[in-house]
Amino acid sequence: MQGVPNSAIAFLSLSGVLIGLGEWINHPLQERIGNGFKISGHPRNNSPLGVLLVAAGLALAGYGIYKLAQ
Repeated sequence: MQGVPNSAIAFLSLSGVLIGLGEWINHPLQERIGNGFKISGHPRNNSPLGVLLVAAGLALAGYGIYKLAQ
């Protein structure tokens, strides 16, 4: 990418990874077994680590956008 600083792209890429990991942690597979059926899904179930990763990812995304604007 011509004209775009590598540091900004690195921050934006890392923020995407952190947000993705945080959301993956916050949406675990949950299953419920009833009479003759099984229900499974990925409803949100916040954990401190997941929220921390999402917050860190958002902070890095903001910093990466700031670096792009300079």
